[in-house]
Amino acid sequence: MNPKIIVLNPEKCTKCYDCINICKEIHGESRVRKIDGIPIFCMQCENAPCKEICPVDAIYLKEGIPIVDKERCIACGMCAIACPIGAIFIKNKVAHKCTLCLDVDRITPACVEACKDKALLLVSEETLDMMKEEKRKKRRKRRRTNSRRRKHRRKARRRPRRTPRGRTRRTRIPRKRRKPRRPRGRRKRQRKL
Repeated sequence: MNPKIIVLNPEKCTKCYDCINICKEIHGESRVRKIDGIPIFCMQCENAPCKEICPVDAIYLKEGIPIVDKERCIACGMCAIACPIGAIFIKNKVAHKCTLCLDVDRITPACVEACKDKALLLVSEETLDMMKEEKRKKRRKRRRTNSRRRKHRRKARRRPRRTPRGRTRRTRIPRKRRKPRRPRGRRKRQRKL
């Protein structure tokens, strides 16, 4: 994974077109794809399959991020086929993909700055690992609380109950009794004499 990628929080995203509009203003064509109203960004793969499959070497690396050279690109579409998340697309006989605005010499991507809902974040590998670890901790905590609740329910079912003599006995959940099976063969009718 590259040192920086754009991460989307789908809970905060209001499916507006601010990120697409600002990208269109800066690059002439929006490099952000939307599927079902949610934007999809390039994951900036470390061993980028789009770069490896390009027959004319139109994709080069700049600070570890793949960038398309428009002059060399022949719009064959091999990079779009190789992309695992579908972030590259061909339009006007040129391949387009998110480059984190490195080709226009911006410090932070324009879409991250334009997002009013703060749904887009430019994160490094360390912060992404920290976010994943926090989510794992929350999941573990939920599992523990759920298992405690289950144990509590089991104990509540088996609470001791007082008998008329004053002794305590454990109550168990009654099991369903199975009905006895009937024989499959036909019954022979008895002839009346």
